[in-house]
Amino acid sequence: MTTFLTSKKHLLLALGFLKLSAGLAQVAPTATPTTSGKIPIDAARWYAQSNSPNNITALFDGSVTTGYITGWGKLIPSYDTYYTFQPGEAMSIESIRFYDGGSNNTGDPMTISVITNAGQRIAIGKYLGGHNYSWEGPNPSDLYNFKLPAPVSNIRALVITAT
Repeated sequence: MTTFLTSKKHLLLALGFLKLSAGLAQVAPTATPTTSGKIPIDAARWYAQSNSPNNITALFDGSVTTGYITGWGKLIPSYDTYYTFQPGEAMSIESIRFYDGGSNNTGDPMTISVITNAGQRIAIGKYLGGHNYSWEGPNPSDLYNFKLPAPVSNIRALVITAT
């Protein structure tokens, strides 16, 4: 998960960046397979409306020690990056953890939201940083609790809002 990802701290949520305890399932007429733990994310599917020449695929390489820069001179300093689910995919999020890579850029928070199947946008986590080289939870006032107040399901898209 720093200006939008000068270091991976903003997005190394253990989905490469988001460590969500979730179920990702393919809907089928028979049994529905689920996974728990790190969500399998196709990093090439993230989309952002910006003039940045780089996308965020490097945030999903599994490394918490290498930095990442989306570009300089962005026309839109704060923007959303979207990950939409394909037909038949489903997810339920129970917890999130963000990795603070040590850059102490607390002036540029990052927010993780979901867009539900009903079109409602719900913020589920906020990363502020300032806690060098540690994992942080989605609530800045309770840093070491990675669980959400309640699981979130019926998700159509993940949204990262960052600067």
